[in-house]
Amino acid sequence: MKEFNNIKPLLKKLEEILLVSGLLWVLWRACNEFYQIAWGTGEWLGEFSRTWAVLYYAFVLFCIVLLALYSFYIWKEQVFQKYIERFVVWRRKSGNFRWLLWLVVFIAPVLFFQFTPWGVVLQKFYIRILVWIIVVCLLAVLATNDDRLAGWKQFLSMLILTSSLFSVAASLKLVNDYPFSQGWSEGNRLWDYSVLFGRDRYIYPQERSIPVLLDFGRQFIGGLPFLIPDITIRTARFWVAFTQIIPYLLLGLASFRMAARDKLSWLLLTLWTFLFLKQGPIHPPLVICAVLVALAWRSPLWYAMPLLIGAGYFAQASRFTWIYAPAMWIFMLEITSVSFRDRRIAIPVLIRVILLAALGIFGGVYLSGVLARSNGAGCRGRGSCARSCCQFENYVSPYNWFRDRYANDSTSSLVSFTAKFHLWDGYPVCASSCCGSAGACSIRIIGE
Repeated sequence: MKEFNNIKPLLKKLEEILLVSGLLWVLWRACNEFYQIAWGTGEWLGEFSRTWAVLYYAFVLFCIVLLALYSFYIWKEQVFQKYIERFVVWRRKSGNFRWLLWLVVFIAPVLFFQFTPWGVVLQKFYIRILVWIIVVCLLAVLATNDDRLAGWKQFLSMLILTSSLFSVAASLKLVNDYPFSQGWSEGNRLWDYSVLFGRDRYIYPQERSIPVLLDFGRQFIGGLPFLIPDITIRTARFWVAFTQIIPYLLLGLASFRMAARDKLSWLLLTLWTFLFLKQGPIHPPLVICAVLVALAWRSPLWYAMPLLIGAGYFAQASRFTWIYAPAMWIFMLEITSVSFRDRRIAIPVLIRVILLAALGIFGGVYLSGVLARSNGAGCRGRGSCARSCCQFENYVSPYNWFRDRYANDSTSSLVSFTAKFHLWDGYPVCASSCCGSAGACSIRIIGE
């Protein structure tokens, strides 16, 4: 303990050096990026226009001042002590005003970068990192309640809150009424989603199934908004963005519900789960299966059993390669949640674990097979992917929106590419790789 106390000042000094060095690096790179933006805009000073020259040098001056102030605060905190005490007194007396100011600072970056032309101009990485650092520090200062200017706990909390806000805003950035595809496969997916509940929108023989290259679970989740009779493309895109946000939050709420008594901790843990999973991202149906498993974890057996059956079935219906995921998840969660030192506890726990895992497999393997055979008697195999294959037999269409996802030779790739720009009277047929490892059907367009 004494040795640790001796080394503590050295660690403190090292922390200060790392913080100042990190800020110096971010400021240096941000100035370089701003130079790249401003250079080439005119001929007033070098290749600066008058406006951008002023903006650039003002930004450089701001960075120098910010680095100097932070360095003084780190190494000469006593210089600012009088001003910090005055600010702490004002913060304590400001009441709801500081929280209104906190809300303005919290929302301002999203409004600035996503809803103004400056968001298009200032897209560089370190410029946005610098803005993020400043916003997080301001929020932490405003949210702190004790006599300090700010603490690490508040800083980390604001880091999670702002990251979550930015991620939500990024998911919603393509919600608009632009009539054409805004990304890879968006048109294909909206078509697939629309068929399950909105086939009345298409002039197509009622006795024939409209071909869809998507499993039922994903089609069901994406197709729910098409229950609305006059849905617009903006609403459909909002629903897609919605499914990329809410399931992750629900999983966080379900997984950490034991911390519900401390509302702030529960919120931060939920947002951390959202941020962690959003890095994938993960298909919403699989996240929903995980939500069901999380709700079953540590719940009474009568409540957990139907949840595992439903999770197993929905996992298989969404993508057959997920068929054993719920069973494996509940096994790992339950088996690692208790201690086996007492044999009297071990036996009931093992019985519960084996039963729940078996029910997850039952829902994915047996129940889904029974329902598949009852709903698609003419199809071979099980699951929605096999039924999708059957839909393509003898199917003829003058317009083919599909891509050959598994083309392995230049000829197939050329046909797939050309099909996007010409009208075809071709015959899509299922390739031998149907229902392969990717869990989706592959088709090839033959003839012209």
